[in-house]
Amino acid sequence: MRIPHSMSDLVATGPLARLVTLHPDGSPQVAVVWVGIDGDNFVFGHMVEHQKLRNVRRDPRVALSFLGEATNVIGLQEYVVVHGTTTVTEGGAADLLQRLAYI
Repeated sequence: MRIPHSMSDLVATGPLARLVTLHPDGSPQVAVVWVGIDGDNFVFGHMVEHQKLRNVRRDPRVALSFLGEATNVIGLQEYVVVHGTTTVTEGGAADLLQRLAYI
């Protein structure tokens, strides 16, 4: 998927995202993560094998929800919800998180 400029502009403001993964029983698990963009992919890093990482290793389907700072003409705060699948890449989380901390 190509990430539209409006979406990458929102992510560039440094918002935290809500990452929704699926527990083994199919129920949702929600975690707040720092998110960046690398090419046409959203990226987030984890230093420890928390539940969200165990969930995506088992079932890669996820949703990301971003809340922006701007409001539309009727006063509602902008937001974006993205559905997709994840790929786990080993290594590099510390550098990625350090970069995301300063966005």
